[in-house]
Amino acid sequence: EAARVEGKREGYEAGYGDGMDASDRETAGLISTAEQIALHVSRERDALLESSESELVELALSIAGRVVNAAIEVDPSLVVDICRGAMRKAFQRESLTVLAHPDDLDTLREAGPKLVAELGGVQHLEFIEERRLTRGSLIVRTPAGEIDATFAGKTAKIADALRETALSRKVTDRNARNDAA
Repeated sequence: EAARVEGKREGYEAGYGDGMDASDRETAGLISTAEQIALHVSRERDALLESSESELVELALSIAGRVVNAAIEVDPSLVVDICRGAMRKAFQRESLTVLAHPDDLDTLREAGPKLVAELGGVQHLEFIEERRLTRGSLIVRTPAGEIDATFAGKTAKIADALRETALSRKVTDRNARNDAA
């Protein structure tokens, strides 16, 4: 009877140990599969974000353009603020020529004397029609060169900054993944 009980106990322990080993192997396999799935999902998410990133930037810039145009339609004097900001950037202000959209010219010409008085050093200020510019966009010509105050120029700078940020984030993410591996 003792031998039978001992045999039963040994059989139980052996079966239990084999079952635990099998369970551990199965759990390790499931964990490995889950890790592979998580890595795959992470890569797919990154690829999706990367592929749509430039489209999102373009959408944001398009919306910004519409907002600026709508704001200028509502308050045409905003173009004067844009002009003032561009003129302030000029190191040589004695002679300035401002190229502007035809619909902005009257507002700018009206504000011209005030701009000259505010900025100082301006002896000659001329406003010229440039049909290729959008409303609110300006180019200020100075003896030293041109100051781009166009919406396209500003959005290009914003887009470059966004792309630089995205590139920096990709490098950081890639380094973090490499460190984790």
